[in-house]
Amino acid sequence: MTDRVHALTLGLIAALAVLPVAAQQKQKAEKQPAVKQQPQPAAKAEARQRAGEHRDPFIAVMRPPKQGSPPPAPTCGPGVRSLVIGQTDFNGVVKAPAGMIAVVTANPGDRTYFLKEGTPLCNGRVVKITPDAVVFEEDIIDVMGKPAKREVIRRIPTEAK
Repeated sequence: MTDRVHALTLGLIAALAVLPVAAQQKQKAEKQPAVKQQPQPAAKAEARQRAGEHRDPFIAVMRPPKQGSPPPAPTCGPGVRSLVIGQTDFNGVVKAPAGMIAVVTANPGDRTYFLKEGTPLCNGRVVKITPDAVVFEEDIIDVMGKPAKREVIRRIPTEAK
């Protein structure tokens, strides 16, 4: 009788040892499916919405720019073309026979520049010069990553009394 119990115990141990190996092989086969195409991001979003899931807050909402078209770089150069509209101070206007000339000071080097209408700058251009103000057209990139233009008006500073 002890031989029979001993044989059954050995058979049971052998069967239990084979089960984990078979389960591991089955899991490996499931993890390595045949060439499977990844669903598109839009399809994933639709599937999540159908399943009642929420959008992942850690995935960027804005898409990175396409590889083929880099964003336009500002055309900064030496002299007046190096001026950034946000870093200039408007000092005054000079009336000349050819038209109005704006006098501005650049903050980084405290250099004075004379600008005419249509003068290109690093991130825009001079649109209009009046006796008390100068109007710039600044090139910006909006919140959604699209290039846009905005109008910046600088007036002659009034001194505090």
